[in-house]
Amino acid sequence: MRNLSLVVGPLALVACADTNVLTIELAHGSESEATLAAELRELMDIYDLSVWIWTSQILIDEDAVPHSHPVLTLNTQHIGRERLLLSTFIHEQLHWYAEAHQLAVNEAIPTLREEFPTVPVGYPEGARSEYSTYLHLIVCYLEYSALQDLLGLSEAADVIRYWTKQHYRWIYRIVLERQELLAAVAAAHGLLPVFSSNNSLERTVMVRSSFLTRDRAAAQLRR
Repeated sequence: MRNLSLVVGPLALVACADTNVLTIELAHGSESEATLAAELRELMDIYDLSVWIWTSQILIDEDAVPHSHPVLTLNTQHIGRERLLLSTFIHEQLHWYAEAHQLAVNEAIPTLREEFPTVPVGYPEGARSEYSTYLHLIVCYLEYSALQDLLGLSEAADVIRYWTKQHYRWIYRIVLERQELLAAVAAAHGLLPVFSSNNSLERTVMVRSSFLTRDRAAAQLRR
């Protein structure tokens, strides 16, 4: 695993992971943006997030809505709420993961269409388009898996339940209610969650039993 360390600059924080550099820039240099950046640094000290980092450029903008592209951008809404900041950061990173695995994502979506032929579009239940809602079923499932790995099953579920009352409400409800199905779809298309070195034995056993082979995942889908 890569070890992350942060160096504070005037308007930026730089996290060094071997030869990789994670740069966190502040849009306005405000106190709230600096506070959020410091809290993100603390998360990196507490958790091994190296396996979840798919883009090295981070912007903190107190006026923005969190988004992944073209630059991963966080706002200051979750100051003092560690688990929500962690969840949001991983969620946006996973959009970069999905982009890097675009073919597998596109192959998985027809299966999701069969299971969920009608999906909500638009806030607060769905994403901005039908395709984006299906994409978010994958992203949010992987987000949940990451939180289970980092926080444990109970705390991860608490975070996802919180999101069911905020945005992507239907999507997060499906993540909670149909986790086994989403796990099978992800496994069948090679979109398996990657876990840190901090896994508990219980979590490792569960992951191995859930994602042992693609054939087993395919069998689950046929049931």
